[in-house]
Amino acid sequence: MKRLAALLVLPLLALLGVAGSALAQETYKVGAVLSITGPASYFGEDERNTLMLLQDQINARGGINGKKLEVVIYDDATDPTKSVTALKRLHEEDKVLAVIGASISGNALALIPFSEKAGVPQLVPAASGKISNPVKKWVFQFCNTDVQSIARILGFLQAKGVKKIAMLNDSTGYGVSGKEELDRQAPGKGFEVVAAETFGPNDTDMTPQLTRIKAAGARAVIVWNATPASAIVAKNFKQIGLDALQIQSTAFVSPRLLSLAGAAADGIILTGYKLPIVDQVPASDPQRKIIVEYRDAYLKRFGKEPNPFGALVHDAFTALVKVLETAGVDREKIRQGLESLKGFMGANGTYTTSATDHNGYAVESLQMLVVETGKFKPVH
Repeated sequence: MKRLAALLVLPLLALLGVAGSALAQETYKVGAVLSITGPASYFGEDERNTLMLLQDQINARGGINGKKLEVVIYDDATDPTKSVTALKRLHEEDKVLAVIGASISGNALALIPFSEKAGVPQLVPAASGKISNPVKKWVFQFCNTDVQSIARILGFLQAKGVKKIAMLNDSTGYGVSGKEELDRQAPGKGFEVVAAETFGPNDTDMTPQLTRIKAAGARAVIVWNATPASAIVAKNFKQIGLDALQIQSTAFVSPRLLSLAGAAADGIILTGYKLPIVDQVPASDPQRKIIVEYRDAYLKRFGKEPNPFGALVHDAFTALVKVLETAGVDREKIRQGLESLKGFMGANGTYTTSATDHNGYAVESLQMLVVETGKFKPVH
């Protein structure tokens, strides 16, 4: 009966020309498109949990400007076509103010044309440099980019005196973007890329590619992948006795991937964040308090610690809430607010945005980590 009443009332409000504003004033509605199932579920599960946690925390404090906050979440099953369908539904049916997503770069890139056309503020917790470069009016990236990660990795290898390197990337937008960035940066820094191999995100054996890399004489192998296939690469690496440094992308900074890789993960070097090593972060670091509060609240609610991908969504969402407090329900004002962040500190990094920089991730926030006895440790 209540639903019937609502269906009768809404057309009347629309005729009066006040439906959108009246509904928007009753609640601040935010959408999310996440990979809760499929190959990238280890991103989406923690991202969803983080949004649920933050939504409830904010509403327990009285909401935003005294109004309830509602997060509408759709699962894209790691399928970019479903990502776009979900975004359209959030815009056209749910009437959200902004959207967080997608979980991985390929899906996030698929959303951008619609976000730009419809004027939907899109906050992306994924790493491809193509997301924010060139700048898109309505798209903001809350993640380190592959530009930054590749630069940190190459700097690390330079310090080690390694010159001959190989690339092993998946065929998704994330993997291809990482490969393109390596091709752009490596030659000018004195590296020789002796082999470049590709695999599908659902492949289960990468020994043929790694065998060719081994034959090419690579002293370091950079692996760019955002699915559990990274754990298979780690095992294949050991199985063929590849005597080279294994450098994984930030996507490997996941307890689930560590578990899948088992002992084969030991020795892997990667770009990552402070969350997995927060107990080793000095108390004087102002970010430590933010990370610990997030970690402890997540642990209490869900019985496990969050992975850093949940923390990326934490940063995007808390930045959005900060903007909503002053921008209200006006999408253009929300966009302007997201474009004007100054030293905004989150659980995974610090962000400063502008009209010419819709990422603003402080590269100093990015850490170099190594896996030792199944745990992430800082590289010294």
